[in-house]
Amino acid sequence: MAPIPGFTIAQYDRLALVYTVASVRAGAWLIPAFHAPIDAQIRGGHDDPQNFDLDAFADGLQRLLARLGPTSDAMLNVQR
Repeated sequence: MAPIPGFTIAQYDRLALVYTVASVRAGAWLIPAFHAPIDAQIRGGHDDPQNFDLDAFADGLQRLLARLGPTSDAMLNVQR
């Protein structure tokens, strides 16, 4: 059983940073995938991440992009 909430704001912020760095290295926004749906058809598959709040992750990403400013748009050819 996972704690509720499953992650802290600081953890979502760090995840947003790692996600952004990986996306910049790839040259495009990556598509996140949860482990649970990938393992859904596997007997004894994993069910993580538990209690993950996608909105909290999106908020962390928005905070990071606001701090990076227009530079983040240019790095990933993103238009807002």
